[in-house]
This record gives sequence, structure tokens and C-alpha cells, in this order.
Amino acid sequence: MTVSIRTLSRMALVAAGLALSAPAMAATATIDCGTGTPSWNSSTSTLSCGAGGAKCTISGPSSVVVNTQFTLNASCPSGTNYNWTGSGAASCSGASCDVTEGTTGNKTYAVSTETAGSLSNNFVVNITSGAVAPSGCSLSASPTSGPSGTNVTLTANCTSGTSPIAISWGGASGTGGCPTSFTIGTPATCAISNVTANSTWQASFSNGGGSAGNNPRSASFTVQSGGGGNFAGCPSGTLTIDGQWGQTAIDTAQFGEFGGNIMSIHVQPPANFTGTTTRTSSWGEYAGPPTVREAVFSNVPCDFSNTNALKTSLGVVQRSVDAIGFAFKYRAGSSSTSAVGLVAGQSYYINVRNYYSTGQPSCTGDCRMRGGLPQ
Repeated sequence: MTVSIRTLSRMALVAAGLALSAPAMAATATIDCGTGTPSWNSSTSTLSCGAGGAKCTISGPSSVVVNTQFTLNASCPSGTNYNWTGSGAASCSGASCDVTEGTTGNKTYAVSTETAGSLSNNFVVNITSGAVAPSGCSLSASPTSGPSGTNVTLTANCTSGTSPIAISWGGASGTGGCPTSFTIGTPATCAISNVTANSTWQASFSNGGGSAGNNPRSASFTVQSGGGGNFAGCPSGTLTIDGQWGQTAIDTAQFGEFGGNIMSIHVQPPANFTGTTTRTSSWGEYAGPPTVREAVFSNVPCDFSNTNALKTSLGVVQRSVDAIGFAFKYRAGSSSTSAVGLVAGQSYYINVRNYYSTGQPSCTGDCRMRGGLPQ
């Protein structure tokens, strides 16, 4: 029996265990695990990144106004079908997800793909009310000082924030009728009538965004020596001044001129006016030519009689006639030989008129004086 060389070659190949049919194709799978290590699950025939492998990451805004659309973007190591979770993202299926939230608060989102191990960490977006907290807020008073009885205008303002801005008033009285809100760009103003004492007002500003950094703001008004209103018995045109006790530089022109007329300065010692020290209230022409005047320190406003004039213990009337300037001495309690005695809390008046003793006016134009009431 003859065996051909070809047949012998075939038998040798079979003996070697090599198949003569088409070669078998091995199964393949790929996954991008970033810095992680991929692993094969033979029971489920799946390749995964495992617990330590790469996950999806989400990018997007950290804060958004309610009812405003925003976009979340997912970056995953593998997969094509994106499974989003989170109230406004549940219907998304791609790598990019457009979201609109209808309520405020912190909203949490996550995403995964069909590839095991690609679930993302939570991504949080703060959904705000849209109100921006007021900033650059201020409160001012105009004027900031003046005589008793002055009308003061308060102005409240903020340079930015979401309108309307609410105002909460506090501090001194008089703000009961003031506006309680205003719009950015249109400051709120409020007139406080007849301010008779040193006053400080306060304003706190707020809206839906809160405003702790702007609260409160304050504005003040200081009562100067100065008048307002008529003193009983004074003729029309009298310049009346409430003299602020302890002030040593009272300029009468702050309250008006008294050319050809009378000026009456109210003097009221405070409760702490005690002791036997003698003080001097001196007055003279200010920023004008020397002018002669008549002056009386009296118990009655606008009175120039000796009857109501204050007197020393020797009976000397506190009166100056046809003088360019004058000075009256006083002390607490009883009068001395050179000074009149003043009682704390009682009203007295320094009355001045621009006349010679013969009756003709000594000043009809720029008539002003400066003096003081030392404590």
C-alpha cells in the first residue's frame, strides 16, 4: 500500500492537533477606566471599571435663578445611553441635559451609562429666588444741624439690589409716615417736621435676598443755637433764637437778619447748672461795620424795661445802651455784686435791638452778631 507524501503530511498535522478549518475569532471588549483598572466578569460577560475606577463627571452652573433654563454636561469613560436623575433632569438621555427648575433650593443631579462603574458623584445646583440682596445702602439727613424747630429731610438709598427694597425705620421719632419701600434708582425721601432735639434715625434694608450687611444705617441731626416760632409778646419780624446752652460761637446770621428790628435769645440753664462760678455772655458785631445797639438781660422776651431786667445783688440792671458790643455776667443761684443769679430750668432772654437811645435805627442792612452762652 502506497501512501502519498501529501497524505502523510495531513496525518502529521492532525497528530499535532491543528485544525485545518478556518481559524476561530476571539471575543473582544474595551472600556476607558481613566486611572482605574478594568476587570472582566465571566459570569455576566461584562467588563467594568470596578469601585475604584473612573466615574462620570458633571459640569454646570453652581447657582441659577428659578424658572431659568441651564445646561448640565456629562463626561463618562464609556457608554452611549445616559441615565440622568434629579427632578428637572429625569427626561434627559444624552451627554448634555437642559434643565429648568420651578422651585428654589439645592437640587441634586447624577448620571450613569449602561457601562457598569460609570455612575457619577452628586452635582448640586442652588436654585435661588432671583432677588439680589441690597448693597451700597445709605441714610442721610438734610440739614444735619440747625436751630430747634427745623424740618429735616431723610433720604434712604441703595445702589444695587432687586427692587422693591423694603425699609424698616427705627431710632428717633417722626418716621411714622415715611415710605416703607423704594425702587433702585429712585431713593426714598421723608420729611421730619419740627425737630426740637438732637436726633438719630435708623433704616434697615431688605428684600427676598436678605441684607444683613446693610443693617442698620443711621443719620443724625444736631440742634444748634437757633430759633423758630415766635416768643410771646414779641412784635412781628423779631428774630427769635433758642440759645443752645454751652455754645460759645452763636452766629445770629444763621437764623436771619434783624435790620431795624429786634432779636431775642432764649436762655435756659440746664439742671446741672450749679456752683458759684461766674460766666460771661459776650456779644459783638460779626462780619460787618461797628454798630451801636441796645441790649437787656430780662425775664421777658422782647422787653427792654428795667422792671423785668435781671439785676445784681446791688440792684444794677443788666442793660447796655448805645454800645457796639455788650457782655452780661451770670452765675447759678443768687445774684452777686457783679453777676445776676440764674435758676436751672427757668427761661431768661437776652433782648437786642438796632436803635440808638434817641430812637433812630443803627442798622438796616447786614445786621448780625456773634456771641455765646458758656456753661
